[in-house]
Amino acid sequence: MLAIYRREVHSYFTSPIGYLLIAFLLLMNGFYFTAYNLQNGYSNYGLVLYNTLIVLLVFCPLLTMRSFSEERRQKTDQLLLCAPVRTVEIVLAKFLACVTVIGVPFAVFCTCPLVLSLYGTVEFSISYGAIFAWLLMTCACLAVGVFFSSVTENQIVAALCGFAVLLLSYLSGGITSLVTSSAGAAVACLAVICLALGFLVWYMTRSRVLAGAAAGVGLVVLLALYLADSAAVVSALSAAMGAIDLFEPFLVFINGIFSVTSVVYYLSVIVLFLFLTVQSLERRRYN
Repeated sequence: MLAIYRREVHSYFTSPIGYLLIAFLLLMNGFYFTAYNLQNGYSNYGLVLYNTLIVLLVFCPLLTMRSFSEERRQKTDQLLLCAPVRTVEIVLAKFLACVTVIGVPFAVFCTCPLVLSLYGTVEFSISYGAIFAWLLMTCACLAVGVFFSSVTENQIVAALCGFAVLLLSYLSGGITSLVTSSAGAAVACLAVICLALGFLVWYMTRSRVLAGAAAGVGLVVLLALYLADSAAVVSALSAAMGAIDLFEPFLVFINGIFSVTSVVYYLSVIVLFLFLTVQSLERRRYN
């Protein structure tokens, strides 16, 4: 595991992509840090991190797109999967290498509240709580990207899929407000979600029976719920969209509240997508 981790870290820091992504993230952070904190005098550094969330939609997929896709394209994944290393160790090594790259801007972010303290009073608990939440949120986005890199050998496809999912998560709040005004629209959105879950089951198991059963059960339950109480469908959609919103829990920390629920949520997302990545590799390893 350590050898794979070192190789991945070395590859990130010997290629231009790693430095370009880090430089772009630091550039955007510096722009908002100057505008909000230094020029306008806001003491909450979390506002800067909030305005750079849109950067993560591009940063994380581009960083993770080559994790497994490049291995499959060059056919070196066969050597990796045949090595005397557990699949979970391979996935953790790849994931931790991406987290190491994130550690560079994270270290810079940690110095920003100290700079602000030179010019006035800064609430360090709020600022560093927001930085900690940003790290967890970014790790969750990286886990999503690593998963999509494991399911295709095309880096562009992996990046686009990761970007699409993160964009959907980012826009989930606005989508919810648009479709919850109509029970029919809510049913349509939930039906799409059921079909997407069925496709995921098919891809992970290659079993049409299981995929059809998963999607069919979801659609039947959705129809029964709609006929029984259409308002419940709207509530179910709101709950579903809230569950995929990776960015909403971060706002709690910006407001000065350390939310254990949000921490558990981010850790759960990380574990879930790393587990899916392991299952994706296991299927190929033993086939």
